[in-house]
Amino acid sequence: MARYLMLPYAVRYEVGTSAEEGLKLFNQFLVDCSNTTTVIDDCSHVHPDIRIAVYCSGIRHGPQESFDRLLALYDLQEKNAYYFYHEYYAMLQGLSCSPRREDIMKVIPRSLKVFRMPPSKKYFVPTLFFIVAFPSGSQWMAEYLEANANEVMSSVNFDEYLDAMTSAWYSERRLDQYKRLQATLINVATDDDQKQLLEKYYNRTSTQVDWWKRHFPDI
Repeated sequence: MARYLMLPYAVRYEVGTSAEEGLKLFNQFLVDCSNTTTVIDDCSHVHPDIRIAVYCSGIRHGPQESFDRLLALYDLQEKNAYYFYHEYYAMLQGLSCSPRREDIMKVIPRSLKVFRMPPSKKYFVPTLFFIVAFPSGSQWMAEYLEANANEVMSSVNFDEYLDAMTSAWYSERRLDQYKRLQATLINVATDDDQKQLLEKYYNRTSTQVDWWKRHFPDI
């Protein structure tokens, strides 16, 4: 359990040789599964406990071709083994480690359409939080939301989306950005639940900004 929980972050922040070792395993995984046209169950030799970390390492430190291949494998896995969600959730979390905006813009819509079964929610949420762990991630999420408001707001994961996007917003600049975004989205909202979520995360962001003002001098 410890390696399942900790290794993805060790890879992301390059603790020790974790990223280097993860990249080696990822490259071998691509070789082993180069011919699959369905799922990776019979070709992958990467232990399930470390797959998120391995995928993250390959995507964060590998070339564009690695992202494109894992994205294709994700689509195959979701299509052919939809109810065995652990694997394609792991792939999605790995894909979210990309430092490239154009890649994340491909990850976000796939995150939005993931069917959220109650037992699997804990696997989905880290995907969005992996995106915002990258310094520009929350900005990219805001840009995607503004450009694709109907898609995001109608998703069953709209709450989690706003939660992740605003989780690191602690400045007046970000609060003003959210206020402008909220004013635009209110006109797109189709029900009171969506409006309430927008208000909920405005209030939380405001609280975060107030906390930062009070405590930043002491940090």
